[in-house]
Amino acid sequence: TNQTLVSDVWLTDFINYSNSIFINGIYEGSFHIHEMNVQQFDFSLMYLEKDILIKRIKNEKEGNRTLILNYNTNEICGEIDSCSLVFFKNNNLFCKRSNDKTKVELYSFPEAKLLWEYNLIELGTYKPYTNEEFYYKVNGFIGIIGDEIFIDCSGNIILALNIHTGKHMRRWQSFDDRNIVKLPHVMNIGAKVMNRYFISRNKNYLIAFRSKSIVRIDLKNNEFIEKDLSVSLDKHKIRHIEGSSKTIETESHYFIFVRVDGDKMGLDENYGGFIAINKQTCDIDWLYWAEDFYVKWDYVELVNDKLYILSGEDLLIFEKTE
Repeated sequence: TNQTLVSDVWLTDFINYSNSIFINGIYEGSFHIHEMNVQQFDFSLMYLEKDILIKRIKNEKEGNRTLILNYNTNEICGEIDSCSLVFFKNNNLFCKRSNDKTKVELYSFPEAKLLWEYNLIELGTYKPYTNEEFYYKVNGFIGIIGDEIFIDCSGNIILALNIHTGKHMRRWQSFDDRNIVKLPHVMNIGAKVMNRYFISRNKNYLIAFRSKSIVRIDLKNNEFIEKDLSVSLDKHKIRHIEGSSKTIETESHYFIFVRVDGDKMGLDENYGGFIAINKQTCDIDWLYWAEDFYVKWDYVELVNDKLYILSGEDLLIFEKTE
């Protein structure tokens, strides 16, 4: 079953907290949704944990700032003189990328004291499609396992840094782009993936999807594994898995966005959809077609057994039924 909440402003992203959903508008402001009740705020929310709130302050003259404050008293706990929506929070650590996207910065939380920074300029430059050289940049944070934080970078690089010191530990790279230069001491992980890698529930793998396959990096054995999903996708007339930075993993399924083959379905367009892939059989146990090109592939959350998906000005809510 599914429900839809409609807003009069364009919705950009959301986070979940304590069985609730906070949604940011494209301009300053956010919405809190709990049990289908909606409350509106006048600030953009970045993160909420227990009594600590992280919010973004927009200021064209002075520049954007990141404020860490007590949610109940509004007391400021820490402040950072820059702001990036690409960040990662883990226990008493707050990791973000610099404004120019070339640095990884780690801060204490909630005091916001800078502990270390790693500059990707140390990796050199690369030429993606032309002879113009680019520095490697941070695309996003994958997560932390043990003493390593895993970072998705431009140039098809996955970087692992020591969470305590910022020291470079290991890295992986895809080589399908013509002019990508292979870095030394790097593991080849084949062609570029469609979506961002994420950490498996058992903490043993980094997982991502290609157009019609699932790929895994075995972190313990440093091996690369790929499994073809063509049979299951073709059975449901799915053209390919859609590029996205967000995949939901449960104990039994992967939830991911796909694109239907419009020609085979007798449709004018290759509409987007959302499927549940069985982790054991690789069969598709559930699918939903959204006849809307404005579905936000990167913004999906599973909260309290409900699946939330942003689509333009709408929030789609799915609930499992027997």
